[in-house]
Parts: sequence; structure tokens; C-alpha cells
Amino acid sequence: MTELLAREGLGDNVRFLLLEVSRQVERVVRYLDSPSDDVARALLERDDYIDQLRNTIGRRCLALETDAATTEGDRKFLKALDTVSANLERIADFCENIVDHVGHVPRGKVRADLDIDAFATPVLRGLSLCSEALENADVQVALEICKIEQDLDSLYGRHVRRLTKALSKGKHAKRRVASLFIGHYFERMGDSLENIGEAIISWLLGDRLKIQQISALGEVLDDASGQPPLEDIELHEVGETRSGCHISRVTEANDEQLAIFKEGKLRKLASERQSVSQWQRIIPGLVPDIYSFHVRGDSGAVLYEYVEGTTFQDLLVSADDATLTRAVRSIGRTLREIWDTTATDVRARAGFISQLRRRLTEVYAVHPEFRATTQSIAGRQHESLGDLLERLDGLDDELESPFSVRIHGDLNVDNLICRPEVGSVRMIDVHRSRPMDYVQDVSVLLVSGQRLMRLDAQARRRIAHVMRWFLAEAADYAASRSDTTFAARVALGVARSLVTSTRFVLDKELATHMFLRAQFILRDLAERGMASPQSYTLMEEVLID
Repeated sequence: MTELLAREGLGDNVRFLLLEVSRQVERVVRYLDSPSDDVARALLERDDYIDQLRNTIGRRCLALETDAATTEGDRKFLKALDTVSANLERIADFCENIVDHVGHVPRGKVRADLDIDAFATPVLRGLSLCSEALENADVQVALEICKIEQDLDSLYGRHVRRLTKALSKGKHAKRRVASLFIGHYFERMGDSLENIGEAIISWLLGDRLKIQQISALGEVLDDASGQPPLEDIELHEVGETRSGCHISRVTEANDEQLAIFKEGKLRKLASERQSVSQWQRIIPGLVPDIYSFHVRGDSGAVLYEYVEGTTFQDLLVSADDATLTRAVRSIGRTLREIWDTTATDVRARAGFISQLRRRLTEVYAVHPEFRATTQSIAGRQHESLGDLLERLDGLDDELESPFSVRIHGDLNVDNLICRPEVGSVRMIDVHRSRPMDYVQDVSVLLVSGQRLMRLDAQARRRIAHVMRWFLAEAADYAASRSDTTFAARVALGVARSLVTSTRFVLDKELATHMFLRAQFILRDLAERGMASPQSYTLMEEVLID
């Protein structure tokens, strides 16, 4: 990093920018105490220089980022430096905004309504810490910068409450309103300092995080036995779930895998923790252990055991045939074990039509053309999806499994982690797990493989072959349990998953293909399955494309 800062004078520009912004804040304090044209002129003149420094840093960061010789780690540092410089410029702009509002306050009267030092001192401290955090690559110092925002936010809250109460008395309204704005700009400086701290921490840890996520990570690491402190780890982004959870892989500096960190809504994570506990009692080792769990307001954070292996999705796309076959057989055995172990005589009704209806608003938001009242296919007019669902309501109420099993609840191909070389399968993201019709999991699995995008014809044929195998295995299990409406339920479940999955598919051709297949299945159910669901037979070539 030291070498990077030395290139093209980048380090000097950052130091000059920090120095100039700190001086701007000091000038604002002097101006608030004793407004003068000389101080205002100096402040406005230096603002142009600050803008020039910021633009220079931005250009040089971009040039170095696109240089082939720049390492990935250095690119992350340059992105952080660009964010730091942008937020330093904002702090300088807020100084200029404050000067504009001082004209509304009688000379020497600012301190009557505003504790200038209480606002300015934390900002100056934060700016002094920026250089230390960058040059020493110090996570804890960057955290201190972030915490200044919380202090300023609390201070501004008290400032607003006090002035609001004073304004209700009707005196000095103009002065007090101006003081509210001045306090607001100091509070905005705190927001910029938080952005700076987050950028530095994200660079040091390797993943982009907000302060709430950073604090939660530190807390779950502290709670977990044997885990290193925050400054000794690196993060590797796994992604964001559709429910809004942030997921990162936690490693030590030597890239040794330690854990999986997940942060998000407490309701979802608490449900997942309960499901993990239940699965550990039923089939120990099937789902990853929880090392620690932390609650903060309506958010939660979990540190999970890191699961070795490859997602079934990746195996479907890139594994050789022998490896994929071993993984498929292992998943089949695991599902049979789950069903046999958890089966009860309680009948289960999935309610696929009801599930579909609950997602239609989201589907139509992405694909409004699906809302058409009629469909024209090969020159023939067919009823709309809404009309089909009304025709099938009675069938949906009638169809049920003669037994219940514990399902995963979202058995997508990326929620199965496989180690084909040892024949092991583990499940992740089990927050929707519950006793239910096993066809719920079967239909989700069948469709999740088919909705993978940007695959060539050969890859799609291979995935279809695998999904037909799973369908045959599930049908054999249904026959062994005298489940006579399996075919009708799996058709309805696949149609439901095809339609609801289109809300995640922006490829119009693929989404339309999935939607029309679902409509075809639903029409076939309405015409052949309504009278006698027990005798309904699957059209496999439509069910699995």
C-alpha cells in the first residue's frame, strides 16, 4: 500500500486533502464565533482547491485500478481511497453550506443556540483518525471513525429537541431555524465520516459492509469460542440473499476457512436458528452448526460453521459426468433418509395455487405482459393464468399428501453442498424448513435446475436428464407410500415454481418459455386432472424441459 500511495503522488494528494478539509472545519468554527469577510473568503477560495484535489485523486485511482499491474488487493484499496476522498469533499461542502446559513444569525449569537465545540471537536477528531487508519491499515481506528457518526447523531437529536421546544415559545425564530440547519450540516459530516470508516474497513476485511454489519461481525466473533478478533480476519463476499441477508466467507490471513457470517432481519435468522436446532436433533451434521448468534434491535447476525464442498448448482454446470453422478446419487439417498426419518401420518396440503397467487404481484411487476386476459398460442386463443387458477381452486383444495415429512422449504440447487468424493450432502439456508408435503421440495428442486441461465443446449440436456432422475426417484417413493395423487401434485408444484421463478429471470425469452410451460401444465391439469386426480399421468417432456 505504501508503494501504491507513492505512485503518481497519490499519497501526498490524500494528505493535502485531509489537511485542507480539517482547516476548513477550523475556519467554520472561527467564522461561527466571529463572522468576517476575510474568513468567509478564505473558506470559499480553499473549497476550489479541495475540489481540485478530489478530482485528481479520483482520476489517479481510476488510472491505477485499470492498470494491468495493479493487484486485486490494491484495487480494493483504491476503491476505498476514492470513497474516502469523495466524502472528504462532502465535508468541505458542508462547511460552505454552514457559512451560507450564518447570515441568518445576528453577529455573535450562534453560540446562544448551538454548542459549536460539541459538534466540531468530534469531526476534527475523525479527520485526524483518517490518516492513521489509512497509513497503519488499522480496523479498530476505522471503527472509531464510524462511531463518531453515532455521537454526532445523538448530539443533533438533542439539539433538535431543545430548539423545537424553544421555537414553540415564538422568540428568535429566524436565529433558531438557522441554528437547526447549521447543526444538521455537522450531523451530515458525521455521515461522511461513517462512510470513510466503512470504506477503510471494507478494504481491510475484503468485503463491502455497513457499520451495523461490521459491529455485528465483531460481536459474533467475540461470542464464538476459538475465533480470531476482527482485525485478524479477511472476508470474501458470498452474496446477498433474496430476503436481504448479507453473507460473507470468513478466513484468516493465510486463507484458512473459518466460518460463514450472515447478517439480516432478526425474524428470518431466528427462524433459521430454530430450524438448525431441529435438524441437528433429527439428522446430526446435515446442516452447519451455529458458532454464535447475536441480536441487535430488529437485526441479527450468525456465525456458521464453514461447509466444505461444492454447490449442486456448480456441479450441474461444470462437473464431469462421473462426479455429477456421484453427487446426484448422494442427494437422492439423503432425501430418502430425510423422508423416511421424519415421515408422520399427518396429512399435508401444500396449497400450490395459493402460493402462486401470493407471488403474482411480484411476477407481474417484472413481466407485466403475463397479465394478459387471454393467450394466443399457434393461432389459438387460450384462457389467462387468472382464469386457469380459478378453475383449479377446487383441485388445489382436494390434493394432499397422505403423510408429512420435514422439508427444506427452499430446496434450490444452490442450497445443497456436495462432496462427491466422499458421498456427503449438506443443506444450507433452512429458515423455511417445516413439516409439509415432500412434493414442495421436489418441485422446487426440479425447476431450480431448469431456470439456470446462459447455458448451451448440451448443458441443458444434461440438467434435464438429472432432473428426470430425481422425478423418477420421487415417483418410486410415492408408489412405496401409496401416494396416489403424487403426479397431479408434482405437476401443480412445478407449474407454481415455473411461474413464481420468473420474477428472478430478466431474460424475456427464458421467462416467457417458463411461463407458457406453466400455463400448458395448468391447462392439462384442468382438462385431465380435475375429474380424477388419482389417475392423472405426467407429461414428463413438458414438466422437465
